[in-house]
Amino acid sequence: MAEDSNYDEQGINEVAEEDMEAPTSPDMNDENATSGLSETDQADAGAGGDDSAEPAEPEEAPPTEEVKVVKVLKPEDQIRLYVWAGSDLKCLGDDVHCQQIYMTLSLKSEVNEMARFQVITENINIKKSQEFDKLAVNKLPCLVDPVGDRVISDVQTIVDYLEQVFKEPCLIPKKTSLTQVGIDLYRKFTGYLKNTNPNREAEMKNALDRELEKLNKALKESGHRFLDGDKLTQPDLRILPKLHHVVVAGKMFKGYEIPDEDKYGRLKEYLENWKQEPVYQETKYSDADLEYGWFKTRGLDRMYLKIKGGYRLK
Repeated sequence: MAEDSNYDEQGINEVAEEDMEAPTSPDMNDENATSGLSETDQADAGAGGDDSAEPAEPEEAPPTEEVKVVKVLKPEDQIRLYVWAGSDLKCLGDDVHCQQIYMTLSLKSEVNEMARFQVITENINIKKSQEFDKLAVNKLPCLVDPVGDRVISDVQTIVDYLEQVFKEPCLIPKKTSLTQVGIDLYRKFTGYLKNTNPNREAEMKNALDRELEKLNKALKESGHRFLDGDKLTQPDLRILPKLHHVVVAGKMFKGYEIPDEDKYGRLKEYLENWKQEPVYQETKYSDADLEYGWFKTRGLDRMYLKIKGGYRLK
């Protein structure tokens, strides 16, 4: 693909100045210009006249205005991000991985014209759009980059690709150990939410509590609004959507609430800091769509009965 074949560039016209003849003066071209003067006057004239006259200062050329070339990405060349749809098959769904990638792209596009993107909602369990079907993939989120000629449907591969292509803002944490923080949180939560064995209920709940305690400890060690400082980085973008599910879906289906103890004290503050960020407002979905996602898409309708004021296990 040609380097600039996908962009419209602002033209730069260079205007050359016309060659102009130097102005002539009688003092320079008329041989008889001084013939009427006395010899003394002629000598003075040849010496340049008044000795006290200072040489004229050369005029400074006006500053040249810098002309910037702006590359404008055509709509058909913008990145396309396919994500899970919500209950009406149009609005944003509640998938934690889709929200992670959506937030990553949103932050990258704030400073990168080339990272401009479109979000397209799909429910591939019901019906794929013709455009998505042509991609021959069966996973969401899915990123399509026409400029880079890439189709990627693996979450970590998408993250790595965006960090490689769009260097700023860098969302990689300074502390590499943070990449492992909260790594088991969602798995423990899903196991607890889908557990139907009363004999294992306490065990599953305690496993979730331990993961939340580990996350709280990492936040206390950070001492900042987020895990690696006062700005969001990839560990936050990965963990926060999952923590939001723990709070909302946990209470909705099992009456679970994060214990009100010091060893969990930073978690609610962590969520509130996230909700103050513009990127949360851009990528958020409703609690109703979160409920739909768990009850319909993730199969809790096979385990729970919807009752007045909530749910109960069948």
